[in-house]
Amino acid sequence: MDISKRAAKYAFATVLTSLTLGTLATPPPAQAATLTGVIASTITLTGACAINGSVISAVGSSFGTLDFGIHPTLFTEASAQVNGIASTPMTFQCNSSTAPTLTVVSGVNDSHATNGNTHSMANTLAGKYVSYSLYKDAAHTSVIANGTPFFTSKNDGSSETVNIYGKAVGGAGLVPGLYTDIVTVQIDF
Repeated sequence: MDISKRAAKYAFATVLTSLTLGTLATPPPAQAATLTGVIASTITLTGACAINGSVISAVGSSFGTLDFGIHPTLFTEASAQVNGIASTPMTFQCNSSTAPTLTVVSGVNDSHATNGNTHSMANTLAGKYVSYSLYKDAAHTSVIANGTPFFTSKNDGSSETVNIYGKAVGGAGLVPGLYTDIVTVQIDF
């Protein structure tokens, strides 16, 4: 056999051996694997209430305005309703573990109320007062007493209208000017 044929045969055998050994020495391809895991999701909810569409988050939140308007100093009576937003009655929305209640605690000037009224608006410059009371009805027959719950929520998360009416009474010696009071209302839930 001539050298070139032997060299070609040897080269072919070497290549064949390399291919065979290479195939045997090469590990099989990795098997695809699927792993699963979990995500733990949690949320803790607490009871909450909203007045006029805003969740109450701070002491001293505004529940509305009782504006008796403009009257002459010789007026005898003036009526108004507590308004929440945009001249609409106050709204209350709650969902908690117990049925929430609203209670009038007191007004800043209650000690100056006269004629059987509960509250009083002060003209601090003149030291004069206009007495008034709060009511659950527009006819002013159901007085809202300090310290007694006057409204209990349905507690189903729906928005409820809370009607609070006021009636102010005139008196002798009133002077022109602005008369104001701040009444604290408590929510228990």
